[in-house]
Amino acid sequence: MKVNYSVSSASHASKRQAKPDYELSESARRNSVMSHFADYQGKSEKSPYIKDAANPVLLKRDSILKATSDVDHQKEIRKGLAFTAQQYDKLDLPGKVSSKQASNGPHAKYKISDDGSMLIVSKCREVACTALEATAMLWDHREETALKIWKDLIDHVDVVAEVSPLQRIMYLRYAQPKVGCSGKTSARDTAIIASKFDVSNSFADGLPIKDGQIISCSAITTSLIPVSSQYVRSDTKVLGFLVTPLTKNSCSITLVAEFGMQGAFKSPITQVFLRCTGMNKLAAQVCAEDCASGLQRLKEALEASAGP
Repeated sequence: MKVNYSVSSASHASKRQAKPDYELSESARRNSVMSHFADYQGKSEKSPYIKDAANPVLLKRDSILKATSDVDHQKEIRKGLAFTAQQYDKLDLPGKVSSKQASNGPHAKYKISDDGSMLIVSKCREVACTALEATAMLWDHREETALKIWKDLIDHVDVVAEVSPLQRIMYLRYAQPKVGCSGKTSARDTAIIASKFDVSNSFADGLPIKDGQIISCSAITTSLIPVSSQYVRSDTKVLGFLVTPLTKNSCSITLVAEFGMQGAFKSPITQVFLRCTGMNKLAAQVCAEDCASGLQRLKEALEASAGP
């Protein structure tokens, strides 16, 4: 699959709005990857995510829970995302799947969080392209690019405003659920703030990695993307990628996502039904498979487009 990953000529690159208003959703401020990182800092007696948590020696700040502004929260989400992605092999999540497109392709792990949200971590261990090339394609949010790669997960994407060259407000409409009764429910959409960050030379700032690129997205409320009666506003707590250089011309890509269906699925009665029937785990499994398949298509597109 050939995809042009360059964003230099993308139509959304010229979309600007002075000081767009937005605020992180409450769930985005308290997501599982932040809790995971808090466990790593020794704030909990035992981490529910990894079997043998690493010693808390990397973080310079007192606690990720002391962040007071959206800017600080986004920094802490980035740290939690990076740490969760870096710890992929140690993550003790009950569900495990792989891409259906390639036997040696990306894998994914998943679980249902206590509130019914899906937590999914998927990794492509090696892609034959540079980390910058991979990040450029991940940051190319034109529909012609995004839907070719993530067609199992999203139906529509639009860059509504650019806060800065490294941060933008986006509207996503998710693909219709495929599993059981959820396939007949209303379509989901979401408003997110997306950020791109180069972690080089940022090790002292508390990030648990020394090199790579991070793209992180979190749900927001904004007047630029009002809630529509045609869609249920999904709870996208965190959605992001860690791109880690392996060699000069290769890298790994890890996806971390946590989101809830909202709507009727937020009802305690519905959640009990989903747990008893196992439909919640099946839905998470299918979504994890879709994430792994998306990473496989991304790998193929990057390797087809990579320079000699």
